[in-house]
Amino acid sequence: NDLAYLTLVALLVVASILTFNLELKYVSFDPDLAYVSGLNTRAYYYLVYTLVALTLSATVKIYGVVVAGVLIATPSVISVYLLRSYRAETAIAFSTTISLVGYSVSYLTGAQVSMCIGAISLTLLTTGTLIRWLNGRRPNS
Repeated sequence: NDLAYLTLVALLVVASILTFNLELKYVSFDPDLAYVSGLNTRAYYYLVYTLVALTLSATVKIYGVVVAGVLIATPSVISVYLLRSYRAETAIAFSTTISLVGYSVSYLTGAQVSMCIGAISLTLLTTGTLIRWLNGRRPNS
């Protein structure tokens, strides 16, 4: 039931983003020019706010508050930490991978989903720190 709900929300969000991709980029990068060009910037802002709220409410409902925070923050940190840049696609890929692996491990072991996702996130962050350290970069640089 929870997986079906999360899948439905994910499909709705992805479909909305794909449908309005160009307009969302336009409004995000230069809202004044988008407004002058005739786009209803207020409507697109409300669309973004609605999609974020829908995603967060589904995530909190399924995973809980703490794990939702981990799933929001960890992929971005890993992306910047390992790749030295932030790309939304990379963060989404990390978040999806962490979520699916966490659910799978939870299903196979009978452990709580939040514990599995937290352990996977901690493992990825520790691995990223070790990789940076072995490459001669300090973890905080």
